[in-house]
Amino acid sequence: SSQPVVPSCISLPVAVADPVAMCEGGWHDAASAIDDSALRAVHIATRAVEGVVALDCEMVGVAGPGFDPSDVERTACNALCRVSVVENALDRDGEFGSRHGYAVLLDLWVDVEERVVDFRTPVTGVDAETFATQDRVPKVRAREAVRQVLRNRLLVGHALWNDLAALQLDHPQELVRDTALHKALRPPWRPMLLPSLGLLMSYWLNEEMHAPGQVHDSVEDAIAALRLYELVESGLPTEQSDVHLRDVGRSHSGSGSCRFGSIAHERTGTETTEATDGNASPEA
Repeated sequence: SSQPVVPSCISLPVAVADPVAMCEGGWHDAASAIDDSALRAVHIATRAVEGVVALDCEMVGVAGPGFDPSDVERTACNALCRVSVVENALDRDGEFGSRHGYAVLLDLWVDVEERVVDFRTPVTGVDAETFATQDRVPKVRAREAVRQVLRNRLLVGHALWNDLAALQLDHPQELVRDTALHKALRPPWRPMLLPSLGLLMSYWLNEEMHAPGQVHDSVEDAIAALRLYELVESGLPTEQSDVHLRDVGRSHSGSGSCRFGSIAHERTGTETTEATDGNASPEA
């Protein structure tokens, strides 16, 4: 695949309240970041950026520290059960075929080592019986497969702190593009609240996803985040009514140019995460 242009302006590390602490050694507070952007740009220029991929995970609830059987929904911990990685099909043919013009590079069901207390069936689409029938791989194997695919690539996703924490992976801050944190994507009536992926798809692309009773699909969710990223890179319309972009980005190879990275995501006294659930995920 053709190499994208190295970003000419770099986003600050993502910092959003508790999610910062969820990925060990990964998500640093903006205050601890290197201040000299020129030095950081030189660091990135020495790294061959090899494309843009999007990641999404599905998770079940497991009994961890502080688990309360009387309050499973609030006290169960996330555990990885499925991981998917996609890219624009113009970048490379997917190993497992493609969906809607996007190549599926990885789509793995993952063994859960801990005791599952909530399969979150309305979201994951599996229960104990159907999960047992999936062709699963050990978590360590899934993590290494994802690590290899992400290496030297821009990583796109929605609320990626949850996915990377579940995978127990880190990714260079300057190569992360999180649609949950990009303020220009937020609808104007809630600029200080973290939006759900479904809300962004509805507002910008006039497409419904994650409707009540609709099972989530990590491949489709990764594609949705990548389409939103491509929309930003193509230039957001000035009027939402001008959006007729269901196929936006199909001819865009994901250059990683500075539009997406130009907005600094900093922890401030005005931004709130009240639109998140107990796992610090944007609400619907």
